[in-house]
Amino acid sequence: MVNFFAGIPFSTEDIEGISKLSFARIATVNNEYIFNYHTDINFRDTLKDAVFVCDGRIPFLFSKNVLKKYVVNITGIDLIKFVYGSGQFKSVLFIGDTDEANFEIVDYFNKAGFRASGWNPFIGDLGALKLNDDFFKYDAVFVALGCKKQEKFIDYFKNDMQKNGVQLVAGIGGAYSIFLNKKTLPSFVYNAGLGSIWRLFQEFKLFRIIRLFDSLKAFRYYFK
Repeated sequence: MVNFFAGIPFSTEDIEGISKLSFARIATVNNEYIFNYHTDINFRDTLKDAVFVCDGRIPFLFSKNVLKKYVVNITGIDLIKFVYGSGQFKSVLFIGDTDEANFEIVDYFNKAGFRASGWNPFIGDLGALKLNDDFFKYDAVFVALGCKKQEKFIDYFKNDMQKNGVQLVAGIGGAYSIFLNKKTLPSFVYNAGLGSIWRLFQEFKLFRIIRLFDSLKAFRYYFK
């Protein structure tokens, strides 16, 4: 079942329900996603077969408390924890984030008995990437390349993932570092919907300022 919010068909299923799909391609949506979904048709096309879940705290609270709509609130951290603890998954491929975070999360999962591997590609022309036929032979694949790049990557290789038996794939931004406690986000900051501002002050860079403004522009689409 889905509920439309901001013109997006959000799932109302919990993680366990979504994971029972033969191939669960999950998009963790925040305000940046909402803005790009409505302003970039190419980006929207890469998401046409995704299961949409609400990662952003502000859109979740707005949909629940103002519009009285239920959409499932699942973060990238929630997905990593589910794969780690459910017993359903035995192998995981981690793509992207920093080299350090990628190496450490692979090591973390390997030590817990998973068959885990990591890869941090330079994303240019996806067609130029030469991957082995069994490259995606994992139960779960996480892609941390940033909003547009990770969805483009998943969309391009989704058929290869399905052929190799991937059960769950999700684009999850910078979740590896947070899962490893390398970047902290206090719960009161997350619950207040101030994560973007917190990260801006932790890492004051131009791309974060642009993301923050794009996130603010997403409010215009809340009633679509």
